[in-house]
Amino acid sequence: MSTQIGYIYTELLSTDLMSGSSDTFRTANGGYWETTTDDDGNSSLQFVESTEQTPGFPLFERTFSTPTKATVVDSSVIIPNLEYAVRMVSTEELISDDIMWSAIWVGGQHGENSYSGIFNESVFRYFNAQVNLPYNKMDQQYLSTDYASSVIEIGYDYDQYLPHYQRTISSHTSELLIPNYYLMSDLSRWDFFNTSSTEQLYPTEMISLVSREGAYPGVNGLFDFNNNNLPEIVPSWVIESFGKTAKQNTNLSVEYLTSSMFSSPLSASTIQWAESKQKTMLFDYDSLRSIADTPSYQDCLPYKMKISFESHPVEEFSKAIQTAQFGPKFIKTLYDSFAGKLDTLSPTERALVENKYFHTGSSEGVISEINTATTSTYREIDYIELIKYAYQNFINSNENCMFIGENTMHRLAATETTSEYRYVNTIAAEAALAHAIEYLSNANNIEMEKWAGLYDNVQRHSEVVAYRIVKIGGPASGDSNTQNTLQEFWFVNGEQEMFEFYDSQVKYDTEYTYKVYSYILVVGVDYRLSDLLVSRKLGCANDAADKVGLELYNPASGDAQEEIYKSTSQPAAFNTLAGGSTYGSDAQIFSIFPYVADFKITYEPSIKIMEMPLYEKTLRVTDNPGNGLMVRPYQVMNTTQKIGFDFAYDTFQNFTFPSTLNSDEASVKENYLHANDLLETSTLSKESISYPRFIQVYRLSERPSSLSEFDGNLINVVDLKIWNERKYTYTKDFFEDIVKANQKYYYLFRVLNQQRVISHVSDVYESELINDGGYAYAVFNVLFESELAQEVFSKTDKEFKKIFQLQPNLSQLALNVEDVDFSESAASQIENLSIGAADDLIWDKTFKIRLTSKKTGRKIDLNITYNLSSE
Repeated sequence: MSTQIGYIYTELLSTDLMSGSSDTFRTANGGYWETTTDDDGNSSLQFVESTEQTPGFPLFERTFSTPTKATVVDSSVIIPNLEYAVRMVSTEELISDDIMWSAIWVGGQHGENSYSGIFNESVFRYFNAQVNLPYNKMDQQYLSTDYASSVIEIGYDYDQYLPHYQRTISSHTSELLIPNYYLMSDLSRWDFFNTSSTEQLYPTEMISLVSREGAYPGVNGLFDFNNNNLPEIVPSWVIESFGKTAKQNTNLSVEYLTSSMFSSPLSASTIQWAESKQKTMLFDYDSLRSIADTPSYQDCLPYKMKISFESHPVEEFSKAIQTAQFGPKFIKTLYDSFAGKLDTLSPTERALVENKYFHTGSSEGVISEINTATTSTYREIDYIELIKYAYQNFINSNENCMFIGENTMHRLAATETTSEYRYVNTIAAEAALAHAIEYLSNANNIEMEKWAGLYDNVQRHSEVVAYRIVKIGGPASGDSNTQNTLQEFWFVNGEQEMFEFYDSQVKYDTEYTYKVYSYILVVGVDYRLSDLLVSRKLGCANDAADKVGLELYNPASGDAQEEIYKSTSQPAAFNTLAGGSTYGSDAQIFSIFPYVADFKITYEPSIKIMEMPLYEKTLRVTDNPGNGLMVRPYQVMNTTQKIGFDFAYDTFQNFTFPSTLNSDEASVKENYLHANDLLETSTLSKESISYPRFIQVYRLSERPSSLSEFDGNLINVVDLKIWNERKYTYTKDFFEDIVKANQKYYYLFRVLNQQRVISHVSDVYESELINDGGYAYAVFNVLFESELAQEVFSKTDKEFKKIFQLQPNLSQLALNVEDVDFSESAASQIENLSIGAADDLIWDKTFKIRLTSKKTGRKIDLNITYNLSSE
């Protein structure tokens, strides 16, 4: 594969399908995958066709099977389970005798060769699914959208600086007590004053949590526009368009998060409810529809984590779950199972071969094509068993979760601890189960009507039915049982084009890890080979039909047994005949092939839900770097020996991340670039949200060779705070310093915003107050960061004559006497004498000679002019 597909192509296969697996018959027969490695070290999978498609490979001549005549094995079970007969044949060109034929199938010695046997009756799985995985946002930075159009992003938005809110939640012991965006957004859909049954829609503890124990009763209006912080007259279009100004001036940010009631204590019962129910939050189809129908209130939050990626299409089983109104019970049971809360429905681990094709890029612009084939372990549960569990267990035993949205019958049926909603649960589960059984009973869906159904490259149906987000406090470490998991969020795969999730329950500048999973429903087939019979020659033949007499027997017991594969399904040329006499039985046949083996294949379709990791990332919410400073140096014109600097906070410009002075600041830079998926060379597109607060003044008495030398040499901090003003700060100020005369000083300045995030540093100001016989004047010189590093030379000059010498060729110096009359006096003929016998003379011409340093690459140009002079 060599193409730009926009996503990470991923194929998942059962290890049973690989060459050398425990399914030894598949390896001998063909219809398997093997790993290949190219010259660049890339590994990928290659499919090898089976005997039916490739006669004579490697031991068999032909395969005859009867999938269309498959019969039911056990009619008492709800999942279709069928079996059909298979006959494998070979020739004397491939097999030498009956002993070798038997040894090939069940193992044994034949001459000097030892055979382990290709037949066993273990249960194997045919599982082959394609999954399209997204690139992460950083990958896309190195690749164009042609290569990486499907992208998953985990990042954050920082939109408002609310110091009271940040201080309050920083003191919370649990993130679960921080306002939850989805609870607030959901409550905005209801008129609490005109809806008499509002108290029945939500738990009273939830209302107490959001209303701060009733101190803020208008919780449904948290996202309404509030102009208390704006001029008296606000244009109507500001409100109607709900743009940036309106979103940053709602009751949420103007009244709710910034008031004293927000920091007032909650009751013990409310805290207990919040820390229990919000541990796991469930989103069913109605939840997703309500979110889609609600305005984009997420932009009203002061800051938030955000996760987004292109949703997978809603297909067969998701539609059936939705139609059956099984969504709430489905997502709740899926969560309970994978969380290990159900003893009878726990996920199992299965090794799968993961074949990937994708592209990688580099900062130099090099794009590489990658193929990999590795074995990974995935967790899975059986979909039919999930529905059966939901059907039989109508009483909820795990209450540490909640649905986003009001109480409905189907949500209550999924979470109720009594049998009150048993009938609702039963009807939904029955409908989902009926669809699954009907799907598996349709032969077209399973594709087992041909031998290729098990021994060809067949990809059966797969679809994404759910997503999960795990939120961990700090970096992920250890296994899933020891990590500090703060919350989980479970979602059915709804009809939204983009999956978007916003987490408001985070603290500023605190590290969190998010893991994103998809849950893929895949249709596969479990199969088993059984009832093997192999042939042995009877020493008789039907010469007229050119057939040999064979007896089929059980190699385990040696007893003759009736053939399994019947002649009625094959052309007359292959018809097998019974002994045809009173001394024969159905175990004896005439065959055009000298070696025959019969067996049965039993198969049962299955539906599994598999957990597929999509992406994980550790990040923290921080403000953006501040702007630079405009600096004007000056001399204080008196006898105080002062120099000064005027400062003005500059406008925002798209620069790269500011230069850092120490390792701690370098870590801040690394975290910021990582959180925002930026490269070292990326320009910043977001301005500091908080205002400038402090101007740092650094000074050195010797010329620095790098900015890091200013670290630890902070001599002053100018505070830009306006007295009695909580939000705004000054944007201009100055600093004056007493200096020694005739001493050079080096100054560096930068701003810290109200969140103490660094800004772009100023240029370095080389400053000197010169005292010239009692007259003092200041000299200022600007040094750019790129000019600080200077090369140190042990010797600064060199005599060039020791290096090379420029001398004209002798043909340029020869005397030309062609026009001289030697019979006349020398004085009279001096004008007829010329210098140079060459065709192209150098006199009165200028030549440029360039010298290039091998060490530094620096260049010097010498302009040489050759003139003639006479005395």
